[in-house]
Amino acid sequence: MNPTQFQALATSALVAFFVTCPPNATADEPPDPTALLRGVEQSRLGLKTGKLVVEMGLPLPNGRTVNPTRVTFEFQGEKRTVFQISDARVVAPADRAKAEAETKPGEPVPKGVGTPVKIQDRSAWDGTQYCRYTVGSVECDYRKTEGGTVEYVYDPRLLGIDHDYSINSTLRGSLRLDVIKSIEKPTKDTINGVSVWHVILADTFDSRWDYWIEDSPLFRVHRVMYTQKNGGCTVATESSFPADNPKAVLPKEVITQAFDRGKLRISRKATIVEMEIGAKVDPNVGTLASLKLPVGTIINDTRIHKKLGYWNGKGISVEFIPREPIVVAEGAPPGPCVPVGRIVGLSSLGAAVVGVGIFLL
Repeated sequence: MNPTQFQALATSALVAFFVTCPPNATADEPPDPTALLRGVEQSRLGLKTGKLVVEMGLPLPNGRTVNPTRVTFEFQGEKRTVFQISDARVVAPADRAKAEAETKPGEPVPKGVGTPVKIQDRSAWDGTQYCRYTVGSVECDYRKTEGGTVEYVYDPRLLGIDHDYSINSTLRGSLRLDVIKSIEKPTKDTINGVSVWHVILADTFDSRWDYWIEDSPLFRVHRVMYTQKNGGCTVATESSFPADNPKAVLPKEVITQAFDRGKLRISRKATIVEMEIGAKVDPNVGTLASLKLPVGTIINDTRIHKKLGYWNGKGISVEFIPREPIVVAEGAPPGPCVPVGRIVGLSSLGAAVVGVGIFLL
């Protein structure tokens, strides 16, 4: 190497040093791990409004997907309105016992059994109250959220961070910021060619959390690993980001796998197929008014076991309002139903669905 080449190389290295390291740090000095987690929080909180379409499902080794669901989010901070469409099948009463016998736990209903339908649910969350409506139903309910929800009503800004997909999950909670018992100095690592910091912490419940975080300004989370106190349960969440948008904070695809003593128990896949961050949203987002209810829909509060009244197009009226004719899209089930796990529970509201079994694909 001649002197000119050496000088050029030295200059390049010096520039790289000051670009990647702040003046008060050295090349070998890792950042504050808590600051990295806070960076993730602030980066996601910076997504003030948005519209996303996410395809959710439980992939099987044979290539099929259980519970394929298309979820459309519209959010403004903590408030969000979620429209969900799930594939399912209607099974006649005479065939229900056979279908249940032939369907293994965790497996989709065998092909050819039942009639394919679409279950359409609409949910709204304003940060304190949750209401849900199933298209074709005559009622809409305010519900408790302590045990979570059957529908996907999670904060989409948590994609790739939280593995529960719960309505109750928050950024601070998923990053364990308020329950850190101990935290290690981060170490350098590489995931899919991207340089990341590996942060390891133990929370006050003695569970271990590993985060692989890209440096500022994006603070993108590429991988999260949760390990239960006794080591029996492990949940791994892996994220991939859109190649055509290097500044995207949210991942393009998230795959979560839960293991019990090393054995894979369940996988879940979330793929963002449409995303518009900063989009103008419905001013009623997160409220009853955002669910596009038919006039005359009965509004209940199941938390206090009380009928509140009828939807009049703008609010709740205590006076009776005739129900608008129900317009159900082609492929919808023959009446209201609520998806619960593999078998969908039936609503007592419509005689049309009595004795009909609904199975998620």
